[in-house]
Amino acid sequence: MSIGDSDLSAIDTSALVHWVRQDSTGKFLLERYGLDQRAERPILSTIVEGEIRALARFWKWGPVKLEVLEEIQGELVRFDAGHHEDVQA
Repeated sequence: MSIGDSDLSAIDTSALVHWVRQDSTGKFLLERYGLDQRAERPILSTIVEGEIRALARFWKWGPVKLEVLEEIQGELVRFDAGHHEDVQA
């Protein structure tokens, strides 16, 4: 499967963890899919947002990682996954 520069994409929790950590997997995802360079910014659901916040607390991420997380989240399009009227059948 190939994702084009203008295809809509959504970030899952594990991808976001690697992106924040800036480890080899995170760097690969950024390079391969241009997550931080796309014309159509990736979607961040409120579910993933809650999961990443819980993991950050569990793993005791310090201020540096939390700041990186905030910066990344600021670049994503937040989608409230709790509103059924946002979903079309």
